[in-house]
Amino acid sequence: MWTEIDRMATEAFARKQGKAEGRAEALNQVKLAVAMIKNGSSVQEICTKTGLTPEDVKALQ
Repeated sequence: MWTEIDRMATEAFARKQGKAEGRAEALNQVKLAVAMIKNGSSVQEICTKTGLTPEDVKALQ
């Protein structure tokens, strides 16, 4: 029983950690996109470098 509880707690922690890392990565992509917009990069170039969609990039402009 305790083994199952430990396993569930470990999985919950891993999911929470993964979500936090995902949010941090997304924030870094947005920061990079904003910097590229300020430097005059094209939407296509920003999409290629950040993985954002053209709609996402245009929303940041």
